[in-house]
Amino acid sequence: MAKPSILIVTGASKGFGQAVCKSALSTGEALSITELYMISRDVQGMEATAKSLPPYVKAVSIVADLAKEDDVSNAIRTLSDKIPSAHAAGATNAILVNNAGSLGDVSKCVADYFDPVALRSFLDLNLVSCTLLTSWFLRTFKHSEGSRTVVNVSSLLAVKPFKAWGMYAMAKSGRDMLFSVIAAEEPAVAVLNYAPGPLDTAMQAEVRRSLCDEEQRSLYASMHVDGKLVTADASAKILIKLICAKNFTSAPLHQKHCRRRNYTQGTLPRHFVTLIKAVSGASADTQSLSLRDA
Repeated sequence: MAKPSILIVTGASKGFGQAVCKSALSTGEALSITELYMISRDVQGMEATAKSLPPYVKAVSIVADLAKEDDVSNAIRTLSDKIPSAHAAGATNAILVNNAGSLGDVSKCVADYFDPVALRSFLDLNLVSCTLLTSWFLRTFKHSEGSRTVVNVSSLLAVKPFKAWGMYAMAKSGRDMLFSVIAAEEPAVAVLNYAPGPLDTAMQAEVRRSLCDEEQRSLYASMHVDGKLVTADASAKILIKLICAKNFTSAPLHQKHCRRRNYTQGTLPRHFVTLIKAVSGASADTQSLSLRDA
């Protein structure tokens, strides 16, 4: 019986998560994925993702709202049932991509955060569920004979403060540090805080509609009009190539760089340097900052 190669992606029904699923099968030949586990609230979106996959791939859709404790517990229970310890131990590859997340309310500044229910729900989705799923992955695949990789989909906001991004930045910086701790605790696991670039997605469209800082909103609108946003498919292919090549080191956030044409290691594209300078009023350190999407 062939040994499994397992990919688990949260937020797999659309945008970057869906693109990662497709790219892993279309450009990630070295991974030889045989089992794909998708976690999302959107059943139809996951069905659409599954239909685009080769017939030999076992695609499992797990419906869950990761902002809800019971749904997270049920998702982990389902994963445990589908991937028993003996099955996990024989995996040639085991990859978890923590992509699911939300924007938060970018129409408000921190002084306007007065709803504890909304804040808890946001943190449950963006921090708690990610932590619990990653913890489950590390335990489940602890004795796997193949390679193990955990990916956190990150952002420039993890390291650079912009007005109106308090909630989003809080979650992204927390996740980045969590994964840096994992890198220290789990030297045999490949750990990547991957920033996909300024993506042209529905979330970015919401930023252009709702962001309360007019200067940023205008800059994002210009990037959209000028075609300077990155497609989800293009960035997903880069992520899969990184995972296949293993040409990254599990290390702190500032050492992670997104490589693509015109986006060289350790260097931000000119239009994104302009964005940082304009919004923060600070000089952009193009040698230490990674390419990150806001």
